[in-house]
Amino acid sequence: MNKKLFSILFTLFLIGVLSVSCSNKDKTSQPTGIDSKYADKWLISVTGAGDQGIDNTILTINADGSITDDTGNNIPASQITKNSNNSYTAITTLSENGSTNKITINIEFTTETSANLKIDIVITYSDNTTNELNYSGTLTRQ
Repeated sequence: MNKKLFSILFTLFLIGVLSVSCSNKDKTSQPTGIDSKYADKWLISVTGAGDQGIDNTILTINADGSITDDTGNNIPASQITKNSNNSYTAITTLSENGSTNKITINIEFTTETSANLKIDIVITYSDNTTNELNYSGTLTRQ
C-alpha cells in the first residue's frame, strides 16, 4: 500500500514539474525597435574611403522604432533588436538588379545627439558570388 501511494504521489509530482517547465511562452524575447527618444533625422558620416554613397545621407528613426533611409527603404521595428539601453542591431534584406543585399546596422548611441555606426553589407549576385562591404562612422542628430 505504501509503495502504491508513493508511486502515485511521485507521478503527480513529475506531472506538476513537467507542466511548469514546459511552458510555450517565450521568455527569451528581446525588446524590438529603437527607443522613441531617438526619433529624428540623423546624418551618416562614414570614416574611410569607398562609402558607396552612404556618407552624408540621412537615416530617419521613426517614433514607432523603425528606421527609414533617404531613398524610402524601411526597416520595421520588429527587425531591430535592442541590445542594451543605447545599443541596437537592425537586420534587413533588399533585392535589386538581380542581387540580394543582407544589411546589418549596429547603432550605439553615445549621447542623445550622436551615435557610433557600423554597417555590414553582404551582396549575393545572381551567379551566387558574394561581396562584403563594411562601413564605420557616426550618426549626428539633425
